[in-house]
Amino acid sequence: EVELEYETIYSIGGLNAITDVKAIVWLNDRADRLGMDTITLGNVFGFAIEAYKRGKLDPGFKLDYGDPESLHRLAEMIARREGVGNILAEGVAGASKALGLEEIAIHVKGLEPAGYDPRTLKSMILGYGVSSRGACHLRITGYYADIRGLGGDRKTIDMEKTKVLANLEELAAIGDSLVLCRFSTRTLIAWEQMAKYYSMITGRNATADDMIKAARRIINLTRMYNVRLGLRRKDDRLPRRLLRESFIHDGEERRITEEEQERFLDLYYELRGWDKEGVPKQETLRELNLI
Repeated sequence: EVELEYETIYSIGGLNAITDVKAIVWLNDRADRLGMDTITLGNVFGFAIEAYKRGKLDPGFKLDYGDPESLHRLAEMIARREGVGNILAEGVAGASKALGLEEIAIHVKGLEPAGYDPRTLKSMILGYGVSSRGACHLRITGYYADIRGLGGDRKTIDMEKTKVLANLEELAAIGDSLVLCRFSTRTLIAWEQMAKYYSMITGRNATADDMIKAARRIINLTRMYNVRLGLRRKDDRLPRRLLRESFIHDGEERRITEEEQERFLDLYYELRGWDKEGVPKQETLRELNLI
């Protein structure tokens, strides 16, 4: 008996039109044995197929959607950096730059996205965009807010929704510091409980407000590190392709507009006390005792 994780079904299966669950299990097993993450690997597979169809990549055999055998061979080449595998081993961002295909590449800050499409789950515009490490679904679990209807429906973009997302981000930041399961920090453990656990473990009395401030310090320190490395608003935007291309679901076109993306960034920066380029303001850093 084998259990498959949702993200693997999405990335290895959905992105590459592989509908045979046994084939997905087979590729997942190969990825595990080679020590590769299936979210990134599935995205790289999909990019490789597109590059092959454009005549930009030649692994020495045919690549196509719905063909697990060719992807199994490609996984080996990537792991061993053999032939085109040496290019693809750099991920979608690195490979697309090397092949001159950056216009079709799907990534944020070099990280490929998980299985929550921001064209239909609008909170993932922020979830992927402002995440410190790229298109990560765990830094701000925006899909959770949209699916549960927190702060509005999945299309809502306003300050109320932004506050919900900021709270989820803060819960994740402090939960990671306390080494708590992500699923528990968004559903089971409230700020008051976190403060209680922290106080019991460390012997230091802490309130819910203390924990929230600590989370905001973490988020701002991380941002300042990235700012020092040159990160700005342009790096918090989704890949242009996601704004160019739409899809139909339940008879409705699902898409992201430039205005939606910029509005979400403006709201988030305002709430965080950052300037228009996403740089924390001096007063914000002073309030958090970071300067």
